[in-house]
Amino acid sequence: FERINSKGTPLDVFDLLNARFVLYDIVLKELWEETKDTHENMRRWYEDFSNEKIPIYVLQSISLLKKGYLRRSQILNIDELYKISGQFQKDEFLNDWNEMANFVEEAIKRLTDTKHGFGAINYNLIPYTVMVPILATFLKEIESRDDRTKCLEKISFWYWNNIIGDKYSGSTDSKGESDHKSMNDWFDGTDERPFILEENEDFNTSKTSSAIYKAVMCLIAKKGALDFVRDDPPDYSKLEDHHIFPKSKAKQYGADDDINSVLNRTLIFEKTNLWITNKDPSDYLSEIMSKQNIDEQEMRKRLATHLISSEAFDCMLKNDFAGFIKAREKIVIEEISKMAGLI
Repeated sequence: FERINSKGTPLDVFDLLNARFVLYDIVLKELWEETKDTHENMRRWYEDFSNEKIPIYVLQSISLLKKGYLRRSQILNIDELYKISGQFQKDEFLNDWNEMANFVEEAIKRLTDTKHGFGAINYNLIPYTVMVPILATFLKEIESRDDRTKCLEKISFWYWNNIIGDKYSGSTDSKGESDHKSMNDWFDGTDERPFILEENEDFNTSKTSSAIYKAVMCLIAKKGALDFVRDDPPDYSKLEDHHIFPKSKAKQYGADDDINSVLNRTLIFEKTNLWITNKDPSDYLSEIMSKQNIDEQEMRKRLATHLISSEAFDCMLKNDFAGFIKAREKIVIEEISKMAGLI
């Protein structure tokens, strides 16, 4: 039964536990429906983005908190944690479920928050959704600590360092369990980091599904990403990922495949992208400044919200693609280092 139902359909962890928890007068699917209705972020991920693992994240966070495990085999036996002399402690489980559902909700909020969080302005820009139950567990464990602010800084290092190293792209359960133990030791110990600082030579990636690509977009969102032309406060529901040096002129710039690099991408309005398409950066920058009667200093300030340094801006004025990529990579690395608390 714990492999297939009567129709031969594979059952996931939640389905299996839903059947088992009926024995304890708990219908997990009904409990999840109640939770979903009162947690907007979880509901959106589950319904709008079809992430059916959200209720499993709650169970994983409970398991990780109580016994240090994320893996399926341990989740399937989570009910054993609530038995005393063979009697299932229903109230204790429900309390833990509700509490960790709140922390999963907070974890999602932190992933998507551009001010105090990690800047994933939409679901597709989240580097690793599998980090949610781990982050939720960390947030629960530091909630009442006097040094909570310091612990949040350590969590930030953990998050960005794992993205730089692309550490959650493979088998994640054992990695998450190991990280959980190391982070708890770090919370209670010295300021010496338990992880080796990762280095990444792939910041020039054009693979939109990569963690680094998504992380760069998140960093741009956290910077504020004022539109090149409109200079409006960021409306992330309308901003889209577009080229800075136009793709149509890749050959002219000697860019080849690097024209699609994340280092040549940023978040701007579709209307703005259509306007600057096929124009050299030097031309559209000059036109913007002329039409809006703003000086170069103001334009530099506007583009700085896109992780375009003064050095990178100079390259845009010269239509120097190679120089721009090099300068922007430098500022991206610097910004990630800031987020990780390294500088």
